[in-house]
Amino acid sequence: IVVSEKLANSKPNRYRFTLAQEVGHLVLHEDILDSIRTSEEALDLFESFDENEYKYKIEGPANRFAGSILMPAREFEDATYAIYEEWFAKIAAT
Repeated sequence: IVVSEKLANSKPNRYRFTLAQEVGHLVLHEDILDSIRTSEEALDLFESFDENEYKYKIEGPANRFAGSILMPAREFEDATYAIYEEWFAKIAAT
């Protein structure tokens, strides 16, 4: 994984996300990556996806992977609980 040092120095949170997302590609797409032997094969694979397919099958899962490992668990639990409380209060009121 290679990420710009400039990004690491200027936007550390984006840098962390980028690293986590690239690890996500390694974990989630291991079978695809293991089949690539040359840069030409990598380019051919990339070009074989249409834009939506690439976005939803390749980038989307890697982004969710990164978010999952970087998200602070306690804050997520608190926010989820608050949303559910509000939602159930609205249901109870109707």
